[in-house]
Amino acid sequence: MTNTAEQETKRRRTPVVYDDGDKKTGPLEAPFIKLFASPTANAQKVTILLELLKVKYYFRATEFLKETKEPWYLKLNPAGKVPVIVDVNEKGEAFTLAESGAILLYLAEKYDTGNKFSYPQGTANHYKEIEFLFFHASGLNPAQASLNLTKLFDSENEKDIKKFTELVLKNYKLVEDQLAANGTGFLVGDHISLADIIAFPHAKVADKFFDVSQFPHISQWREKLESFEEVQAAYAKK
Repeated sequence: MTNTAEQETKRRRTPVVYDDGDKKTGPLEAPFIKLFASPTANAQKVTILLELLKVKYYFRATEFLKETKEPWYLKLNPAGKVPVIVDVNEKGEAFTLAESGAILLYLAEKYDTGNKFSYPQGTANHYKEIEFLFFHASGLNPAQASLNLTKLFDSENEKDIKKFTELVLKNYKLVEDQLAANGTGFLVGDHISLADIIAFPHAKVADKFFDVSQFPHISQWREKLESFEEVQAAYAKK
Protein backbone atom coordinates (compact mmCIF):
# COMPACT_ATOMS: atom_id res chain seq x y z
CA MET A 1 0.00 0.00 0.00
CA THR A 2 1.40 3.40 -0.97
CA ASN A 3 1.85 6.18 1.56
CA THR A 4 -0.95 8.13 -0.11
CA ALA A 5 -3.33 5.17 0.15
CA GLU A 6 -2.34 4.59 3.77
CA GLN A 7 -2.98 8.23 4.60
CA GLU A 8 -6.37 8.10 2.92
CA THR A 9 -7.32 4.92 4.80
CA LYS A 10 -6.22 6.47 8.09
CA ARG A 11 -8.18 9.62 7.30
CA ARG A 12 -11.33 7.61 6.67
CA ARG A 13 -10.92 5.73 9.95
CA THR A 14 -10.33 8.88 11.99
CA PRO A 15 -13.65 10.21 13.30
CA VAL A 16 -14.52 13.70 12.14
CA VAL A 17 -16.05 15.79 14.90
CA TYR A 18 -17.75 19.16 14.88
CA ASP A 19 -18.12 21.57 17.78
CA ASP A 20 -20.95 24.10 17.59
CA GLY A 21 -20.03 25.65 20.95
CA ASP A 22 -22.70 23.78 22.90
CA LYS A 23 -21.03 22.72 26.16
CA LYS A 24 -23.94 20.48 27.13
CA THR A 25 -23.34 18.05 24.27
CA GLY A 26 -19.78 18.96 23.36
CA PRO A 27 -18.29 18.03 19.96
CA LEU A 28 -20.23 15.36 18.06
CA GLU A 29 -19.05 12.87 15.47
CA ALA A 30 -20.04 13.76 11.92
CA PRO A 31 -22.27 13.40 10.05
CA PHE A 32 -25.27 14.51 12.09
CA ILE A 33 -28.25 16.82 12.29
CA LYS A 34 -28.77 18.66 15.53
CA LEU A 35 -32.06 20.35 16.35
CA PHE A 36 -32.20 23.03 19.02
CA ALA A 37 -35.79 23.12 20.21
CA SER A 38 -38.13 23.92 23.06
CA PRO A 39 -41.81 22.97 23.54
CA THR A 40 -43.11 25.60 21.13
CA ALA A 41 -45.25 25.11 18.04
CA ASN A 42 -42.52 26.42 15.75
CA ALA A 43 -40.01 23.89 17.05
CA GLN A 44 -42.51 21.02 17.14
CA LYS A 45 -43.23 21.26 13.41
CA VAL A 46 -39.53 20.69 12.63
CA THR A 47 -39.41 17.75 15.03
CA ILE A 48 -42.43 16.23 13.28
CA LEU A 49 -40.76 16.39 9.87
CA LEU A 50 -37.51 14.93 11.19
CA GLU A 51 -39.44 12.04 12.72
CA LEU A 52 -41.32 11.45 9.48
CA LEU A 53 -38.09 11.50 7.48
CA LYS A 54 -36.54 8.97 9.89
CA VAL A 55 -33.14 10.61 9.65
CA LYS A 56 -30.76 10.40 12.57
CA TYR A 57 -30.79 13.61 14.56
CA TYR A 58 -29.92 14.93 17.98
CA PHE A 59 -32.76 16.64 19.82
CA ARG A 60 -31.25 19.37 21.97
CA ALA A 61 -33.81 20.63 24.48
CA THR A 62 -33.06 24.34 24.72
CA GLU A 63 -34.15 26.75 27.43
CA PHE A 64 -35.94 29.54 25.61
CA LEU A 65 -35.02 33.08 26.73
CA LYS A 66 -32.12 31.67 28.75
CA GLU A 67 -29.80 29.46 26.71
CA THR A 68 -31.02 31.14 23.53
CA LYS A 69 -29.50 34.42 24.75
CA GLU A 70 -26.07 32.98 25.49
CA PRO A 71 -23.17 34.01 23.21
CA TRP A 72 -22.55 30.52 21.79
CA TYR A 73 -26.21 30.20 20.80
CA LEU A 74 -26.40 33.68 19.32
CA LYS A 75 -23.62 32.64 16.94
CA LEU A 76 -26.01 29.98 15.64
CA ASN A 77 -29.00 32.30 15.51
CA PRO A 78 -28.47 36.01 16.25
CA ALA A 79 -32.24 36.37 16.71
CA GLY A 80 -31.99 34.16 19.81
CA LYS A 81 -34.96 31.98 18.90
CA VAL A 82 -35.78 28.33 18.34
CA PRO A 83 -35.77 26.23 16.27
CA VAL A 84 -32.30 26.02 14.78
CA ILE A 85 -30.74 23.09 12.97
CA VAL A 86 -27.07 22.36 12.42
CA ASP A 87 -26.59 19.90 9.56
CA VAL A 88 -23.03 18.56 9.49
CA ASN A 89 -21.77 16.39 6.63
CA GLU A 90 -19.20 13.59 6.80
CA LYS A 91 -16.38 16.09 6.22
CA GLY A 92 -17.39 18.12 9.26
CA GLU A 93 -18.78 20.97 7.17
CA ALA A 94 -21.75 22.55 8.90
CA PHE A 95 -24.82 24.32 7.58
CA THR A 96 -26.87 26.22 10.16
CA LEU A 97 -30.43 27.36 9.55
CA ALA A 98 -33.15 29.07 11.59
CA GLU A 99 -36.84 29.87 11.00
CA SER A 100 -39.18 26.89 10.97
CA GLY A 101 -40.56 27.46 7.46
CA ALA A 102 -37.08 27.70 5.95
CA ILE A 103 -35.97 24.60 7.87
CA LEU A 104 -38.96 22.60 6.62
CA LEU A 105 -38.21 23.54 3.01
CA TYR A 106 -34.52 22.69 3.41
CA LEU A 107 -35.14 19.31 5.03
CA ALA A 108 -37.75 18.39 2.44
CA GLU A 109 -35.54 19.31 -0.50
CA LYS A 110 -32.49 17.52 0.88
CA TYR A 111 -33.93 14.45 2.59
CA ASP A 112 -37.45 13.86 1.23
CA THR A 113 -36.18 12.67 -2.14
CA GLY A 114 -39.19 10.41 -2.62
CA ASN A 115 -41.61 13.27 -1.89
CA LYS A 116 -43.49 11.32 0.77
CA PHE A 117 -44.01 14.44 2.89
CA SER A 118 -43.74 17.17 0.27
CA TYR A 119 -44.37 17.55 -3.44
CA PRO A 120 -41.91 17.61 -6.36
CA GLN A 121 -40.53 21.01 -7.30
CA GLY A 122 -42.27 22.53 -10.28
CA THR A 123 -45.62 20.83 -9.62
CA ALA A 124 -48.82 22.66 -8.74
CA ASN A 125 -48.99 20.96 -5.34
CA HIS A 126 -45.44 22.10 -4.55
CA TYR A 127 -46.40 25.72 -5.08
CA LYS A 128 -49.66 25.26 -3.16
CA GLU A 129 -47.81 23.95 -0.12
CA ILE A 130 -45.38 26.88 -0.33
CA GLU A 131 -48.39 29.20 -0.61
CA PHE A 132 -49.68 27.72 2.63
CA LEU A 133 -46.31 28.18 4.33
CA PHE A 134 -46.47 31.89 3.49
CA PHE A 135 -50.12 32.11 4.55
CA HIS A 136 -49.20 30.55 7.87
CA ALA A 137 -46.25 32.89 8.42
CA SER A 138 -48.20 36.04 7.55
CA GLY A 139 -51.67 35.13 8.82
CA LEU A 140 -52.44 32.22 11.09
CA ASN A 141 -49.26 32.15 13.17
CA PRO A 142 -49.03 35.88 14.05
CA ALA A 143 -52.78 36.08 14.70
CA GLN A 144 -52.73 33.18 17.16
CA ALA A 145 -49.50 34.39 18.76
CA SER A 146 -50.98 37.87 19.27
CA LEU A 147 -54.08 36.43 20.89
CA ASN A 148 -52.03 34.17 23.13
CA LEU A 149 -49.71 36.96 24.28
CA THR A 150 -52.61 39.34 24.92
CA LYS A 151 -54.40 36.76 27.05
CA LEU A 152 -51.22 36.03 28.98
CA PHE A 153 -49.95 39.56 29.62
CA ASP A 154 -52.92 41.88 29.05
CA SER A 155 -55.90 39.75 30.02
CA GLU A 156 -58.14 42.73 30.83
CA ASN A 157 -57.74 44.19 27.35
CA GLU A 158 -61.09 42.95 26.06
CA LYS A 159 -60.90 45.06 22.91
CA ASP A 160 -57.68 43.47 21.65
CA ILE A 161 -58.73 40.00 22.76
CA LYS A 162 -61.92 40.36 20.73
CA LYS A 163 -59.99 41.71 17.74
CA PHE A 164 -57.40 38.93 17.75
CA THR A 165 -60.01 36.24 18.38
CA GLU A 166 -61.92 37.38 15.30
CA LEU A 167 -58.69 37.37 13.30
CA VAL A 168 -57.80 33.87 14.48
CA LEU A 169 -61.26 32.59 13.58
CA LYS A 170 -61.01 34.21 10.15
CA ASN A 171 -57.73 32.40 9.49
CA TYR A 172 -59.02 29.05 10.71
CA LYS A 173 -62.09 29.48 8.50
CA LEU A 174 -59.68 29.65 5.55
CA VAL A 175 -58.04 26.42 6.74
CA GLU A 176 -61.45 24.80 7.12
CA ASP A 177 -62.46 25.86 3.61
CA GLN A 178 -59.19 24.56 2.15
CA LEU A 179 -59.66 21.15 3.79
CA ALA A 180 -63.24 20.99 2.55
CA ALA A 181 -62.28 21.98 -0.99
CA ASN A 182 -59.33 19.58 -1.18
CA GLY A 183 -61.43 16.69 0.05
CA THR A 184 -58.58 14.31 0.92
CA GLY A 185 -58.24 15.04 4.62
CA PHE A 186 -55.03 16.98 3.95
CA LEU A 187 -54.45 20.62 3.10
CA VAL A 188 -52.69 19.96 -0.20
CA GLY A 189 -52.76 16.91 -2.45
CA ASP A 190 -53.44 13.42 -1.17
CA HIS A 191 -50.88 12.97 1.61
CA ILE A 192 -49.37 14.79 4.55
CA SER A 193 -47.14 17.63 3.40
CA LEU A 194 -45.32 20.71 4.63
CA ALA A 195 -48.66 22.55 4.58
CA ASP A 196 -50.08 20.19 7.22
CA ILE A 197 -46.87 20.03 9.23
CA ILE A 198 -46.50 23.79 9.61
CA ALA A 199 -50.11 24.34 10.67
CA PHE A 200 -50.77 21.34 12.90
CA PRO A 201 -48.89 22.38 16.08
CA HIS A 202 -50.86 25.63 16.21
CA ALA A 203 -54.18 23.94 15.49
CA LYS A 204 -53.42 21.32 18.14
CA VAL A 205 -53.67 23.96 20.89
CA ALA A 206 -56.41 26.05 19.29
CA ASP A 207 -58.96 24.80 21.85
CA LYS A 208 -57.45 27.32 24.28
CA PHE A 209 -58.88 30.12 22.16
CA PHE A 210 -62.16 28.90 20.65
CA ASP A 211 -64.42 25.88 20.19
CA VAL A 212 -62.72 23.91 17.42
CA SER A 213 -65.82 21.74 16.91
CA GLN A 214 -67.30 24.57 14.85
CA PHE A 215 -64.76 23.53 12.20
CA PRO A 216 -65.51 19.83 11.52
CA HIS A 217 -62.87 19.40 8.81
CA ILE A 218 -60.16 20.82 11.07
CA SER A 219 -61.30 18.53 13.90
CA GLN A 220 -61.04 15.46 11.65
CA TRP A 221 -57.72 16.64 10.22
CA ARG A 222 -56.24 17.08 13.70
CA GLU A 223 -57.31 13.58 14.70
CA LYS A 224 -55.76 12.14 11.55
CA LEU A 225 -52.41 13.83 12.12
CA GLU A 226 -52.42 12.96 15.82
CA SER A 227 -52.72 9.29 14.84
CA PHE A 228 -49.32 9.34 13.10
CA GLU A 229 -46.75 7.52 15.24
CA GLU A 230 -44.11 10.02 14.11
CA VAL A 231 -46.22 12.93 15.33
CA GLN A 232 -46.65 11.23 18.68
CA ALA A 233 -42.89 10.60 18.85
CA ALA A 234 -42.21 14.26 18.11
CA TYR A 235 -44.40 15.39 20.98
CA ALA A 236 -42.70 12.92 23.30
CA LYS A 237 -39.45 14.86 22.85
CA LYS A 238 -38.89 17.20 25.78
